[in-house]
Amino acid sequence: EREPTPVLIYTEAATRPVSHGAVDFAIAAMPSPPSGLCAERIAVDRFFCVYPPGHRFERSSRLTWADFDGEPFVAFDEASSIRAYVDRALQTAGVGLGSITEARDIGAVAGLTAAGLGVSIVPGLVVPMVRFAGVRAKVLHAPVLERGICLFYDPARPLTQAASDLMDALRQAAGHGFSLPKGARWAMRDNRGS
Repeated sequence: EREPTPVLIYTEAATRPVSHGAVDFAIAAMPSPPSGLCAERIAVDRFFCVYPPGHRFERSSRLTWADFDGEPFVAFDEASSIRAYVDRALQTAGVGLGSITEARDIGAVAGLTAAGLGVSIVPGLVVPMVRFAGVRAKVLHAPVLERGICLFYDPARPLTQAASDLMDALRQAAGHGFSLPKGARWAMRDNRGS
């Protein structure tokens, strides 16, 4: 009997198929694991501001959350985990944004930002995906905001050998020299949670 080929799913709703037994594991950024699933942090990425060329942020050597006060903003829609992190950080910093334009996906956020509808905030792993639009990116400071990228799996469900091998490869990626984009880093193997 042939073992099923592992399928890698990385989406905002990736943990649902794990909970229902449709897939062996998922990779996602969530503050806590859904009931019944284990979360194992494999990477961490820091948040960046993205802005169009010529924006005033280009002249700043260091950007803080306070710099966004009154700034027109391109936000991910409320279904995105990115939105939850950003909203929480802006609220904690006491920042009131200017006009807000919402978009569902990374490409739309990049395009709207490049068109000058506002600036945006994205995690380090997303920065390479918005570069096509010609936006600039700077890391955010004061406070530093990071999110954990986790493997989510059901500890009560046996894994196929292929899925187990793939999970092990992801856990050991740092030791094998696999690089991540600027602002992202591999987590220590014993680091659980996000």
